[in-house]
Amino acid sequence: MLRSILVSSVALAAVAVSAPASAQDWSGFYAGGGVNFSSGSSDANVALGGAWSTESTALRNEFASDWSNELEPDGVGGGLFGGYNWQTAGGFVFGGEISYDFLNAEEVASTGMTPTTAFPGVSYNHGNSVQVDGMFAARANIGYAFDRMLIYGTVGFASADATVGAEVLSSHGYSKIGESSDWVSGVTYGVGAALQTSPNWFVSGQWTHSDFDDQTFTTVYRPGSSFTSPAYTETFTQDLSVDVIRIGVGYRF
Repeated sequence: MLRSILVSSVALAAVAVSAPASAQDWSGFYAGGGVNFSSGSSDANVALGGAWSTESTALRNEFASDWSNELEPDGVGGGLFGGYNWQTAGGFVFGGEISYDFLNAEEVASTGMTPTTAFPGVSYNHGNSVQVDGMFAARANIGYAFDRMLIYGTVGFASADATVGAEVLSSHGYSKIGESSDWVSGVTYGVGAALQTSPNWFVSGQWTHSDFDDQTFTTVYRPGSSFTSPAYTETFTQDLSVDVIRIGVGYRF
């Protein structure tokens, strides 16, 4: 889906440009901004500890599996980018780019109060959440210029401002919550295209995929929880990957 948006946008831009082609050198500094469309994946694995060892294996397995572990945050945002290109006589283009995208990608999931089969009479409401506010990236690009059209691949480093969380509430007053909010780093790669619309202006489309480090957090008892001792512990390890398509407009200096 995201790749289709990228291809379609570049094709539309090509049709919209009616000026005759002329020899184009992509060398030099550039900067611009645009709109982005993001879609991600965030899976949570939970490890039960403490007093959970006194409960049956069936209850532990059911309790852990009831947490949503396949979140898919998505959103629409905007961002800025800038960089430098150097073009060889043969048409190859080498460059570097930095960018910051406001992603506003999130998803919140909740099971609702659900009865357990391993412990009849007890119901749990499990919740998971993920929110990715923004992403910074620094990438190296290599591509080839077909006159006014530049096609390239990109790879580099990315860091995302991500918050992940989980909570649980039982019909018998077991109430806990946990969260991790941090900048997580990872690798990013993708492809892009740019089309020169005037001597200085261009339109561009880019798709990138980024894989980030895991976040780990432990739930804590909410005030008023009826179970505080002996302590039951739930430790989460949650991963994150994000696909971003950016449609932009840039200016070459």
